[in-house]
Amino acid sequence: MTNRKSILVTRPAGQAYSLINRLSSIGCHVSYQPMLEIREIECPYFLENKSLKSKPLKHIIFVSTNAVRFGLPHILSGRFLLTKNANYYAVGSATAKLLFEAGIDPIFPTDKMTSEGLLELVPLSGINGENVALIKGEGGRDYLAEALEEKGANVIPFDCYRRVPAEINSTDLVKLIEDNNIEMAIFSSAEGILRFISLIEGKQEALSNLTLLVASPRIATIAKTSGWKKNLLIADNARDDSFVKAVVEWLRV
Repeated sequence: MTNRKSILVTRPAGQAYSLINRLSSIGCHVSYQPMLEIREIECPYFLENKSLKSKPLKHIIFVSTNAVRFGLPHILSGRFLLTKNANYYAVGSATAKLLFEAGIDPIFPTDKMTSEGLLELVPLSGINGENVALIKGEGGRDYLAEALEEKGANVIPFDCYRRVPAEINSTDLVKLIEDNNIEMAIFSSAEGILRFISLIEGKQEALSNLTLLVASPRIATIAKTSGWKKNLLIADNARDDSFVKAVVEWLRV
């Protein structure tokens, strides 16, 4: 197919291949270059904090698939007190799937797969005075913790992984885009889009045909305020289905 659209996928290693395969199956030429690498924090702070271990956890929230991969083994290790009917939560369906595979039946939003959607769930409406473990990456968005604290929860952040810049420089990234005639780049996270924009700083004019597809309005706002002035599309969320749907609609234009 000579008129295949060329797309760049930027997810971290190990999290991109299903999307790459889905996009290839609808006739796209897909290039891959992660913006970030995900690394486990070997000795998370909460493992050394004895006071945290004395607080029975009623609610355990996993904000991402990485939070499940790196954080769940610690939660299930017996190091922490859990209430008899502790609730497990996932921000989206991909995170929920990993919990299901671990034998846990999580609570998660089925439509609005964001922190905002999670906060609308009934079990999190009356959490005043209850201990909530927030399993997440180092840094990241503070909105969820702040909103839970406003509801009266005692939020205990468990940072179990960190994001670090992937090995690529500005020249090589622009060359990759130009050599492959890439017309769209896909971003699942704010950190990824920030890394991309920092790498192409001063070179946007050379990428005038590039459209960025991002996973949420929040990430779109971050892209704009960080200096992206070209085409920008927003998917429903960060799931493969949502990105593929947005790409199909883009192909029809």
